[in-house]
Amino acid sequence: MNETTPSIAIRTSKQRITQTDIEQLFEVIVDEARRDIAAALEHADNPRRSPRPTDPRVAAVASAADGLPTRTRKALLAGRGALTDRRLRMPRRLTNLAALADVGRGPAATQPHTQLRLRLRHIECVQDTREPGKDEILVGGQSTMLTVSPDGLLGEPLDAGAVAPIALGKFKSGDERDLDLVVGRFSLNGAAPYPRIFNTTLVMIEKDLGDPAKLVKLLESIQAVLEQKLIDKVQSFLEGLDGDDKFGAVIGLVVTLLPVAISALIGAVGKLVGDEVFRPFAAALSMQSPDALFPGGKTDSADDVAQFADFGGTYRVGYDFALA
Repeated sequence: MNETTPSIAIRTSKQRITQTDIEQLFEVIVDEARRDIAAALEHADNPRRSPRPTDPRVAAVASAADGLPTRTRKALLAGRGALTDRRLRMPRRLTNLAALADVGRGPAATQPHTQLRLRLRHIECVQDTREPGKDEILVGGQSTMLTVSPDGLLGEPLDAGAVAPIALGKFKSGDERDLDLVVGRFSLNGAAPYPRIFNTTLVMIEKDLGDPAKLVKLLESIQAVLEQKLIDKVQSFLEGLDGDDKFGAVIGLVVTLLPVAISALIGAVGKLVGDEVFRPFAAALSMQSPDALFPGGKTDSADDVAQFADFGGTYRVGYDFALA
């Protein structure tokens, strides 16, 4: 690869974070993560010639790749060079700002809630894929939580669990149906400090894949690598900021960068295995305390839409966040 690795500058409290800064951070985070993932896949393909990664997160990617069904594994390893052949660009789609709103600026609940859930409410097949016949669609979710200390430091990502891909039915262009599914679930209790940042990555799969649960395990391991890169780079980028400035900037950068980085990198890996894995959609928000409410004093967010567009097909999935 002839491209140079992008460098990153440090912010000070007298400098404002710009869109260029966000794009630069995205490049650095994704560039380093994809190199690590390519190394993990190289080890999975040639364990005698390529050393096992020393970072346990990267090693988990290699192990997950080894566990894939034979056809999927071969396709992934054969195409791994595409991960480093060219730089991944930041997707134009950003998570809707309403979903990124800082939950907790309005009135507080009379009693703290115990859970935050991401619910799927509706699915619409705008255009089915190029595959013959109807699309058999499954959707799953992988959830993680990050904490922010009072001095603006990010904690280790906490795995909030995964929901294996759920069959939503068969679809052709124009089909739609209501849903009532929870694919992300976060505990609001425990000793972890607030504010907390919650992220759920939605993965849409066409059933031709075979065993989607094993692929989802691979995507989860890749997301773990990406999350750690994001933490490291955001902390470095903001180390010149003072307390309050740093505190707010950390939250803003994480909820902005994490969804688009996941979409770009996991989407690129998914395409290596064939025309069955759509580019994922990630939704994130921050919450100041367990008694926080959504704008207007509500216990659920405004409805939002996750769009999946690949392989000639386009699906729109309505979702929201809800407190319980």
